[in-house]
Order: sequence, then structure tokens, then C-alpha cells
Amino acid sequence: MSNEERIIQFREKYEKEKPMYKAWGNYVKEYILSQVSKLPYSKDSIIKIPVKVRVKDIESITAKAFFRANKNYTDPINQITDKVGIRFVVMVEEQIKIIQDIVEKSDLWEKSKDVDYEAAREKTPELFGYQSVHYIVRNKNSFERDNIVVEKNIPCEIQIRTLEQHAYAELSHDYIYKRKIIHPQIKRNLAKIMALNETTDGLYIHGFGNFG
Repeated sequence: MSNEERIIQFREKYEKEKPMYKAWGNYVKEYILSQVSKLPYSKDSIIKIPVKVRVKDIESITAKAFFRANKNYTDPINQITDKVGIRFVVMVEEQIKIIQDIVEKSDLWEKSKDVDYEAAREKTPELFGYQSVHYIVRNKNSFERDNIVVEKNIPCEIQIRTLEQHAYAELSHDYIYKRKIIHPQIKRNLAKIMALNETTDGLYIHGFGNFG
């Protein structure tokens, strides 16, 4: 099979499965928010940006599957784990653990932590860079939602970050991530921003107390 034929086959299958990814993402989102609502404090004091389920558009996932220089997928439709994603943006760092706890304790899915900024910070404490917690959750059982069958073991990426981390991530993604060449001073400035974000988060906690 030629590469062009592989791309056509991939795009056809992905378009067919997009409703399933959306349904699984909505299920994960609603479950986590329902658990947050059971906590002894207002959901609005934790979740600071409306939570949206994002299914990758066809051009973006095609580029990732076949044209991204640092990727080498042999079975992209199954190997790509962020076809659908959800982002939870909280006020301060200590609230990240609230969402983590819900994700970790659920028996609805198998989970893996793909990005752990705390572990990275311990490993390289002298560096200041991208900070966010990423999980991949996969449903243990197939189920039906809104007349759509969600097959077993479908991945959904969950990102958890603070407002400060979110601002940094959006800036670096939109203006830096897609560039082939990045000037050293830009990298230096990004590190400064991340260092300032950590400092700001600590001042919030010490200045205002517990945000639960």
C-alpha cells in the first residue's frame, strides 16, 4: 500500500470514528465534573475555564500521523492517544491534586500518566519549562451513549493545569511550538515566564490561604 493510500484509509476511518471519540470525551468530562460537584466547596472555586471536549480536526491529526518530523507511527489510528482531549484549568497548583485524585480513583478506566511536571521538576530542578499533568484514560468496557457505541479501550487525554500554566502553554504553543528555529533569547524568556509563574502561584497560596 502506498503512503497516499494509507493516508486516505486513515482519514476515512478517523472521520467515521470521530463521533465515538466525542462521546467518550463527553462521558469522561461529565463524570469528573460530577465528582467535583460532590466536594464540600463550589465547583466554580476550582474550575476557572469552561471545560470543553476537543476532538482533533482531520488536518491536524493527519499531519501528526504522517508528516510530523519527530513521529514515526506504524499504526497511527491506534497509536495516537490524544484524538480526543479534555483540559481542566484550576486556580492554583494545589487544586491540580483534586482533579488528579478523581482521575486516579475512578474504576471506569485504565489510566497512565503521560506528563508529570512535578516529577520533571524533581529530576531537573534547575530548568523551568512546560508544566501540566497529562493522563491517558481508556474505558474498561464498551458502552452506548446517545446511540453511539463507544468501543472498549478508547484513549482520552486529560490535561490538568493552573491558570498561570495555561497562559504559558497557550503562548508557547501558538508562537513557539510550530517554529522550526527558535532564537535562544526566546527560550530564555519562556524560562523566565515559567519561573515567574511558579513564584506567583506560591504567593497566591501564602497570601490567600487554602483555595479549596
